[in-house]
Amino acid sequence: LISLFIVVEVGVRLATGFTLTVSGAALIIIVLTLVVDWLAARYLAAVARRRHSFALEADAYHFTTDFWGKVAVIVGLTAALIGQKWVDPAAALVVAGLMLYTASRLGHRSTQVLLDAAPRGSLQSRVRAILAAEAGNSGFHSLRMRQAGKWVLLDVALHLPPEMSIVEGHERAHRLCRRLQEEIAEVREAVVHIEPEDSHHE
Repeated sequence: LISLFIVVEVGVRLATGFTLTVSGAALIIIVLTLVVDWLAARYLAAVARRRHSFALEADAYHFTTDFWGKVAVIVGLTAALIGQKWVDPAAALVVAGLMLYTASRLGHRSTQVLLDAAPRGSLQSRVRAILAAEAGNSGFHSLRMRQAGKWVLLDVALHLPPEMSIVEGHERAHRLCRRLQEEIAEVREAVVHIEPEDSHHE
């Protein structure tokens, strides 16, 4: 809403005309807060990656948006000092664009988490590699994974040769659970169902 208000305000100012007074003290303050925003964004992003916290990630984006927004403001005010007043409203549009981009990106990420979307990328590949190694030629099916904060919860059906005993199948399932949790720190819970190999139909 703020970004849309900025766009409308820029349009009104350009249509009706505007005067711009640049304060040297304001520029100095913006430069100082620029450093604070940069440091805060880097620190929060690092902690968010380490803790897998979406709230901290959102705060890191907030400071990052502030940083680039202030860079645009400095460019606009500096240009105004040398007589190029049109750069200031253009910088305001850049800030509005950054706000919209950040809001849409955070909204998408948060929605994925709230809808229990499956984790993507290397983590899913690592899970599948372990499953393939443990299942061997028998295979597996119905792998389901969901993200819960920093943790991943999964369940899968493991195929077993028909001649394998229940005890052996139980031990194989436990071994697979332990390996998933030991080798992939994010896997908090792994539930393995065992099924005879010839009972599975695609």
